[in-house]
Amino acid sequence: EPESPADKAQIEPADVILEINGQKIQNARAARDLLNNTDLRVGDKLTFKIFRDGKTLEITVTLEELPKHSG
Repeated sequence: EPESPADKAQIEPADVILEINGQKIQNARAARDLLNNTDLRVGDKLTFKIFRDGKTLEITVTLEELPKHSG
């Protein structure tokens, strides 16, 4: 999503998340579970290890509140 924490950290749609804060991620559900079931707060920084274009990268993501969508 544009302007999301992932977008601001330059995580791209085709990136494969390998680890979050050193915890191996097997699939998208595991990533969601980790993020939803831990005591994380707005402003916390997470280290994502991702695989992109044949390379492994570490990216820091700062948690933010999700924007409210008007509907």
